[in-house]
Parts: sequence; C-alpha cells; structure tokens
Amino acid sequence: MKSFYPKKSSVLMLSPLALAIFVLQPVQAVAFTATVEKGAVVDGEVVTAGQQNIGAGGTANNSLIEAGGTQAVFLHGVTNDATVNGRQLVQSGTANRTVVNLGGSQLVGTGGVANGTVLNGGSQTVQNPASSVSDTEINAGGVQTVTLGASAANTVVNEGGVQTL
Repeated sequence: MKSFYPKKSSVLMLSPLALAIFVLQPVQAVAFTATVEKGAVVDGEVVTAGQQNIGAGGTANNSLIEAGGTQAVFLHGVTNDATVNGRQLVQSGTANRTVVNLGGSQLVGTGGVANGTVLNGGSQTVQNPASSVSDTEINAGGVQTVTLGASAANTVVNEGGVQTL
C-alpha cells in the first residue's frame, strides 16, 4: 500500500504586526508621464525627480511636483490644480489654480500665463513682458516678483506675503 502525503505548503506566515506594517505602507508613484502632448490628459501624477513636459495640446490635472521634480508647461500645454513643492516652469503654456508651497517655485516665462496661483510660502516669478499672472494669492512666506513689463492682475497680498514690482 502506498501512502500519499500532501506537499508542504510554501505559505509565508507573517505576524499580525508585520502584516499591519506591510499593508499600511503608503503607495508611492515611481513613474510619471515624461511628455504629455497632442491631446493627451494625465491625472494625479507625482513627479518626485526629473522633469515632466506638458506641451502641444497636452493637459495635466492634479499633479504633485515634489522637491527635486520639475513640471514644464510649453507650447499651449495646460496644467490644472497642481501642488508644487519643487519647480514649475510655465512658458507659452497655462497653469491654472496652482498651489506653491514652502520651498517650491513657479517661474512664468515668455508667453506663459498663470491663473489663480496660491503662494503658501513658495515663490512666483513673472519675468517677461509677454508673460502674465492673475488672481494670485500671496500668503505668509510667499513671494511674488514681477519684472519690468510683465503683468500681474488682481493680486491679493495677505499678512506675511510679499509682492515685488
């Protein structure tokens, strides 16, 4: 008579604490779309390092630009509702409702437009006669610099914010 024994299972056993630690780890995006153009739309991307280019009809919504990351908006590209802890460059593109936090910066260059930016300790530089910003709110620690010939309309400077014209 032949005996059959079940094969040993290769199940990984974790203690409840180890399992809880593993399950509760935050999920981080490790990749983002490097170039968004020609009608493409991306949503909720996280740029931790490197540069994301939005151009030629592309749109990025709800982006998070971390320190060390850059989002560049060119050639009629659009970004909406971004949070910037790193760097955002808007040149011949449009940025709508961007929040720039401490350590973050928004540079609005040639042909760039920024609408509804909120500076929470971050900076905004408007550096060219062909660039414009509107409806900017400058909170404590935030700095807006508007160079000769550039346009800034409807700016609100709250306590602790700075606007340099």
